[in-house]
Amino acid sequence: MSRHPFLTQESRKRLVRAVESVEARSAAEVVIAVKPWSARYWYVDHILAAWTSYAALAFMMWSDTAFSLTAIVVGTITTYLTIWGVVFLLRSLRRWLIPARILDDETRKAARAQFVKMGVMRTRDRSGILVFVSLLEQRVWAVPDIGVTDSLGKEKWNILDQGIRRAIADHGVGPAGVEALAKAIEAMVSDMEVALPRRADDVNELADFAEAD
Repeated sequence: MSRHPFLTQESRKRLVRAVESVEARSAAEVVIAVKPWSARYWYVDHILAAWTSYAALAFMMWSDTAFSLTAIVVGTITTYLTIWGVVFLLRSLRRWLIPARILDDETRKAARAQFVKMGVMRTRDRSGILVFVSLLEQRVWAVPDIGVTDSLGKEKWNILDQGIRRAIADHGVGPAGVEALAKAIEAMVSDMEVALPRRADDVNELADFAEAD
């Protein structure tokens, strides 16, 4: 089975090069974490299956064609299980069934949780930045530590953050999205170099790329 475009060796190398370009000229510590999804959204499968089975039940009960009680029961259950199975197997369908606001909220929550889990706040200068990519939601969320926002200022960070988000919003999570995200990260170099100048004894404190679990 082929790997997702964001998880191939070529994509990993391209994104790591972008991270290294920032870290080579500043004290910023950038981590890219890629996760299959931010939330499972199991309720979507069951809600859609329930409504579809109710529609099938209503059709059989009110149709001009007479259905036996056995056919009604079996048909309703079969419809439920079929729709549930289709949505379960084709997980990408969930993205089209869930409001964008919920996808945004779940991605933001997962990014913040990953920030803590990966210890991005433990750098010497509190200069960690997590760039969290959630594949199912097709969203990216950047979480900066306080040393980044204090040094850059919120206004400048928001401009950089918008560039990161647009990379995925405009190009998706295919190869074009990988390249767009890499360029958005590289675009941070000049601002980071001024706000967080690299020290002579700087070392790489965090992994540059990780597949989040």
